[in-house]
Amino acid sequence: MPRSPARRALVGAVLLAACASDLPTALAPGAAPSRRTEHAPAGPGAQISRGGGQFVVSVRVPDAPYFVVIGASASAARDFCSGGDPEFGPSRDLFAEGPNGIHAVFRSDGKVPLLLYPAGTEDLCSGTPVAEGTGLYTEVSSNIVGGHGRGTDGFRVRGQVTEAGGAVRHVLVVVQRQLRPDGLATLVAKVEVR
Repeated sequence: MPRSPARRALVGAVLLAACASDLPTALAPGAAPSRRTEHAPAGPGAQISRGGGQFVVSVRVPDAPYFVVIGASASAARDFCSGGDPEFGPSRDLFAEGPNGIHAVFRSDGKVPLLLYPAGTEDLCSGTPVAEGTGLYTEVSSNIVGGHGRGTDGFRVRGQVTEAGGAVRHVLVVVQRQLRPDGLATLVAKVEVR
């Protein structure tokens, strides 16, 4: 099945960034709030909506021992790079919009695929993974669509991968960013493999 242009653009955008994440900008079309806050069931309180989908994100940190791809298995990477339309990491999203315009997103679906590529790899298709496994992924964003200086975004994945020779490695990736007038500035970007 060929990839759709929209999906190709989305995946291409997140893979080309030095450290990228598919940041939400609004509720999905036609998505209605699934729950109002307890204290304002019919009033102007926060609206909370749930959603889900797929994601893939790559992390390249200077001097890190590996280039990390979160949300793609080795078979999904091969399929994508050969023009296929693979399944990527599942996500469950919780989107909250407050009456003051503040937006917050929590994203996780438990364990997701995790790949390690050699340091210096440019993107998902420019190398071969040296280790594969799974990790617990969580992402929290606050007010990314609300204005400079107030928006923050961060994600963490903790998991383990197995190298071709059978060695098991523990992986921790942490990224925190802030929305500034010149764009998203990375405050913390760390890749640890033990």
